[in-house]
Amino acid sequence: MMTTAQDVLNQYVQLPIAEKRKVISALLRESLDIETPEMSDEELVFNAEELFLELDRREAGNGES
Repeated sequence: MMTTAQDVLNQYVQLPIAEKRKVISALLRESLDIETPEMSDEELVFNAEELFLELDRREAGNGES
């Protein structure tokens, strides 16, 4: 059986916040040794825009409750 990144993410979102923090901490420690190519300015802007749009959606959703 093969676990995909999407499978891991699906399981992650179901965890309590304390467990999510443990997972994030472990992922950050493990990722220190991974070499990643530098992102272009366009990639950085795109990712920042996606992040801010997601934060706006969450904020708008919280205001509707």
